[in-house]
Formats: sequence, structure tokens, C-alpha cells
Amino acid sequence: LFTRASNFGSRLAVVAGGKEYSYRNLLSSLAPVQEKISKNSKDSSQTRVAVLCDPGFDYVRSQWSVWASGNVFVPLCTI
Repeated sequence: LFTRASNFGSRLAVVAGGKEYSYRNLLSSLAPVQEKISKNSKDSSQTRVAVLCDPGFDYVRSQWSVWASGNVFVPLCTI
């Protein structure tokens, strides 16, 4: 997923909140979230990570960051 996404650099990945984000924007935003996940995870792989956020760029960034860190994304409903 990440290798393939990097091939699309400037192409549109997410439209949310009236803003457009490219694959480059998305991929470059993953590292800070991955670091937080790593700091709070006892095991660096296959840990369930619950995420509570509204649909949009933050949701996609959180989901991809969890996946990139080798963990399991568990979305929680905001409604």
C-alpha cells in the first residue's frame, strides 16, 4: 500500500473539510503519529490501536499510521 501510494505523489488522495491532500501530504504526515503509537505500545506489532476521530484527513492519517506501524486499526464511532 505505502510503496504504491508513494508512486502517486502529487495525485489527490483525500478531500475533506474543503481541503485537498495529495498522497505526498498523507505519507509525510504519518511519522509523528507512528512515533506516538510506538511510544504507547508494549509490543511493536499487531497491537490493537483504538482511534476516535471524525471522518476526514485525520481519520485517514490515523488509519494509515496504525497500519504503517504494523498494528491493527480499531475505529470507534463518534456518534
